[in-house]
Amino acid sequence: MLVDGGDVGASPKPSSAFRTPILWDAMIDMGYDLISIGALDIADTTRQWLAKWKGPETRFLFGNATGEGFDLPSWAVFERNGLKIGFVSAIPNQSTHRFPGYKISEMENHLQKAKTAFLEAAVDFKVILFYGMPSEGLKIAKSRSDYDLILIGRSNARPMSENLDAGHIPMVGPGDRGRELALITLEKADGAAKVSNSIIPLDGKNVDPARAIKWNDIARQTAKEFFSRTGATGNSSGQH
Repeated sequence: MLVDGGDVGASPKPSSAFRTPILWDAMIDMGYDLISIGALDIADTTRQWLAKWKGPETRFLFGNATGEGFDLPSWAVFERNGLKIGFVSAIPNQSTHRFPGYKISEMENHLQKAKTAFLEAAVDFKVILFYGMPSEGLKIAKSRSDYDLILIGRSNARPMSENLDAGHIPMVGPGDRGRELALITLEKADGAAKVSNSIIPLDGKNVDPARAIKWNDIARQTAKEFFSRTGATGNSSGQH
């Protein structure tokens, strides 16, 4: 699966927000299964785009938030290789100020409701797409044991990190705005979830061409096809 935890957009300001739906179009073409909405993704352009979006290929989540233009589910269940994976998008209540005009419900209750829904769906893995800082995510990881993985989606413009230490829920992210890919494997071992992760730099001084070439080729080909369809011009050699 290809999953994004939020902040595809660089800013909600009109001078930047027009790019977010363009990036979503490219991500859908790349085969993204799930995109969670972050504070930087909220703008008139994205509201209008989502109002018209009817495709089943990619699903969008908007956490424990309600408000105009983003009438989206909070969680979703996918099936891969005979196993069910439940994803819930979650916004910490400390981040309410980042979503002006939107109501953020109590996050702990939100996670509990999602857990109940996942149990009813008999999922094998439960994943939190957490739109908060890593320090906030770590508190959840240490205080709960009923989820299997936390993906941090709020970009902090730093190299991607991971915390897979025993004793708490494994945690991966956030990433540095598309410059890295977390290749995560979820397995069942003796009834318990096992998480492994490999961070693949796609751009910058730490890039490993042998590991990155597959994903960079997909991005370049997607960009080439997108520009060909739209008649737009641009450099398709970078990350899109």
